[in-house]
Amino acid sequence: MSRCTNQKIVDKLRSVIEEVGQQKVVQIITDNAANCKGAGLIIESEYDNIFWTPCVVHTLNLALKSICEPKIGNNPSNEEIFVWRNLNLYMMLKLRLL
Repeated sequence: MSRCTNQKIVDKLRSVIEEVGQQKVVQIITDNAANCKGAGLIIESEYDNIFWTPCVVHTLNLALKSICEPKIGNNPSNEEIFVWRNLNLYMMLKLRLL
């Protein structure tokens, strides 16, 4: 997946807004990447009736990922590795993912 500059995103959003009709668009929702946020703010400044909003699901996903990551050091002991591997296996079995 290639990285997009916020200008490429702005150009794409503008073309979709013009295709759909400016008066029919009231909100643009993107993920929280800096380029998407920048593009959303540019669109918001150009169109009085259009608002940019970061995706709540993306925000929660980032927050939960940070919270749920194991807090072990750079050189985990064999015991730490064993516990985390078995904890993950236990959770997958409990949730019936295996």
